[in-house]
Amino acid sequence: MGYVHIDDVASSHILVYETPEATGRYLCSSVVLDNDELVSFLAKRYPVFPIPRRFVVVQNSDTRH
Repeated sequence: MGYVHIDDVASSHILVYETPEATGRYLCSSVVLDNDELVSFLAKRYPVFPIPRRFVVVQNSDTRH
């Protein structure tokens, strides 16, 4: 998943708004992390919170749709 700081998103909106030649769509992305990397980063950064060090995939045994 891609992550970007909200200040960078706001800056990109302003830049595109103030650039008359800007047309179409723009993608704002900084870094791509998988879920295990994300929770590991958060657990190290915020050790006081009970954040798991990795995700555990749980299979859903319910086959109803």
